[in-house]
Amino acid sequence: MTRDNAQPFNILAKIKRHNTDNVSSLRNIYNERQKIHKGDIIGTDPMRILLSQLLTNGYPHDYRVNPSTQALEELFFVHPTSHKIWRAFPHVLLIDSTYKTNKYNMPFLEIVGVTSTGKTFCVGFAVLKKERQDDYNWAISKLKETLEKCMMPRVIITDRDLALVNACELHFPNASHQLCRWHISQNIMKHCKPSFGTMDEWEEFERMWGILVSSRTPDDYASNVEWMRVCLHTTRRKSKYIIYCILFIVYYLLYFIYCYLIYILLL
Repeated sequence: MTRDNAQPFNILAKIKRHNTDNVSSLRNIYNERQKIHKGDIIGTDPMRILLSQLLTNGYPHDYRVNPSTQALEELFFVHPTSHKIWRAFPHVLLIDSTYKTNKYNMPFLEIVGVTSTGKTFCVGFAVLKKERQDDYNWAISKLKETLEKCMMPRVIITDRDLALVNACELHFPNASHQLCRWHISQNIMKHCKPSFGTMDEWEEFERMWGILVSSRTPDDYASNVEWMRVCLHTTRRKSKYIIYCILFIVYYLLYFIYCYLIYILLL
């Protein structure tokens, strides 16, 4: 029944119908099914098992092998349900790579779509050998092939990986490219936060930054940029003034202590 794709609860129900004295639980069924699966794959190459599963379950997929060793180097696949959803909502794509997510330390490219209600869904995935122009070109070309004759994406959002950006522009030349707001915010936090004197100043900057990136028109954006520039300039002047005051106070405090010690010694 397992090899006929019967569900565990159906297997258990049939067993109990045939033998009313049977005391097996659903956990017993899961354990036995796992033993069957392990027995089926003994001596089989894991990559062959994966490709067999993709083919059996109807995943659109493709792969590249090393010409000399015939070892699989790159793999692209799309879940069948995701394929149907993407064909209905092909307008926006978010593409990014993650690192060290597998024991081979190969980049894992994730492609995400957006529905008309603003919900995200996974479109496809690719395991790549390297983050090179050729690798990205191959993955994005396979992604494009899955659309067949449907509408191409209108907006593609990535980080500032130039190899990925170039691959997207090559295969989707009419799509508008934008940098990911989250990646920009992370870079700002990394490089700008240490220059702020207090947490209150940093939080105020974050608030201004949120208003800036939410600008709805170019005029609003220009106005918010100027507002942020003036606020930061004023904040910086206040910070410097406070620092100078503190240094002035510390200097005169040390001078007073020095004079007092001299007075004590003279006595």
